[in-house]
Amino acid sequence: MFHALSSSERLQILGLFDELEGPERGGEGITLMIRRDWRELGRRLRGSARDGEKMAKVYEHAKTLLAEARPRPRMPWQVSPPPPTP
Repeated sequence: MFHALSSSERLQILGLFDELEGPERGGEGITLMIRRDWRELGRRLRGSARDGEKMAKVYEHAKTLLAEARPRPRMPWQVSPPPPTP
């Protein structure tokens, strides 16, 4: 299973959401993630609020990295819309 999930980021994301909305959880995992209730999410997924604290740190780190990322330049084929006509 590890090799199957490690083969692509898409499979990892799908696996995460399968885990979050699993039938035994009633879909509450996604609600906890939206509310950023990391401690409760960690407790429900892994049985430990400490895992939730790790999730919170990873979330904050990712948020910082994304905020620092520079916007990508436009590609030649990405044409801007024409200006409005008066």
